[in-house]
Amino acid sequence: GFFAIERVNYGLDEQKAATQRFIRRWRLEPKDPAAYARGELVEPVKPIVYYVDPATPEWLKPWVKAGIVVAALIFLYNVSLTVLKGRKTAISTILLLGLWGLALLFLFAFYNPHNLALDKMYWWFVVHLWVEDFLELFTTVMVAYIFVMLGVVRERIALGVVFLDVILYSAGGVIGTMHHLYFSGTPVEHMALGAFFSAAEVIPLTFLTVEAWTFLQLGARQQTRSSAPFPHRWAVMFLVAVGFWNFLGAGIFGFLINLPIVSYYEIGTALTANHGHAAMMGVYGMLAIGLAMFCLRYLIPADRWPEKWAKISFWSLNIGLAWMVFVTLLPLGILQLWHSVNDGYFEARSLGFVLSSTNRLLEWGRMPGDLIFIVGGLIFFAALAGVLDVDVMLLGTLLSSGDQVRVTAQLVHARSGTLVRAITTQSAAGDIFQLQDSLAKSVVDSLALSLTAADEGRINRDAPA
Repeated sequence: GFFAIERVNYGLDEQKAATQRFIRRWRLEPKDPAAYARGELVEPVKPIVYYVDPATPEWLKPWVKAGIVVAALIFLYNVSLTVLKGRKTAISTILLLGLWGLALLFLFAFYNPHNLALDKMYWWFVVHLWVEDFLELFTTVMVAYIFVMLGVVRERIALGVVFLDVILYSAGGVIGTMHHLYFSGTPVEHMALGAFFSAAEVIPLTFLTVEAWTFLQLGARQQTRSSAPFPHRWAVMFLVAVGFWNFLGAGIFGFLINLPIVSYYEIGTALTANHGHAAMMGVYGMLAIGLAMFCLRYLIPADRWPEKWAKISFWSLNIGLAWMVFVTLLPLGILQLWHSVNDGYFEARSLGFVLSSTNRLLEWGRMPGDLIFIVGGLIFFAALAGVLDVDVMLLGTLLSSGDQVRVTAQLVHARSGTLVRAITTQSAAGDIFQLQDSLAKSVVDSLALSLTAADEGRINRDAPA
């Protein structure tokens, strides 16, 4: 038998995208040919598998969106009161306005017009203006705030950069949205302006990064007039990395794919993944680690701070990310773009090309960088566990299927990394507290801990009715 599938062919030379139907055949071979010959029902060697999209049910979507809005309002209420009670500066005020802008832009998610072009415009009002307007603004303001607080950047320079940020993001960010709407009937002028302004948004953070790097080059002792070494060197270095990857991942790699003629052939290929990985981990990942390291520096005594491991973690994460980008994603994206221009977009996205021997070689080529990234990134936190006298770490995953929830956890020795015990527990989604108690009891049993009578009672309590 056969099944029909429908595809839109974007690789035609004509100026159109034709809808074509194809026949898909399966070669079903019985596992037991003799039993099959006798007319018995047997399993095939390779069964037909359909993957069902576990999308959110339609009736639930408005409630999920409403929940996000309520949670955001609670968060903004707390942050706003904190900022307003503290020392009011231009930087903190703009940071607060940026957070409120994020919440207001999400309201476009509630409007879903039937016209596809109009729907996509409001879609990108949420996605693009979140990322390239207010999240970029938030990133720059946070980096500026930390740099000024540490004395790395002068407040006058930080304010100038932040105001330039506001101009570029608030004006240019809206215009830059047009690079997502090239093929929705956008005028040529919008296409050109969209490509330019979306790439220009990285300029302010780049200025901040250059200023911070200059400070590090001059030396912390000279700048702070202190004989003590600069305590936040690696937190600042992670924030400097934010500027570097913002310039490279969001700026250069983003501009490469934002040009209309390139986007026509490459959209959704490995060049898009190259831009996304470099910008997402390079900017927001490094920002999160930098802020965490800044806070941890105040929680851990100076004589116990793992300076060497912070340095190793910084270089491992950046080298691993650069390896993935330059060894795998960028070469793969260039090859895919070349294939798309010469043989058609459909062929460049086909499994035949994606699973070719050259692509497989490039994919395996990222393995050393991944190992450097994972091991080097975790080694700092393993060192922290030793400093904080943590003996065992609990790692794991949570999976849901239907009304069932399964937790797979591993107890790992913090210093050696050896596995103490693997734990798997499952229960109905409504019994989440019972699942929590079951996991806690398994951890206690594995570590042979002595509990008080009250603790025993809490863990062994009856499941809620």
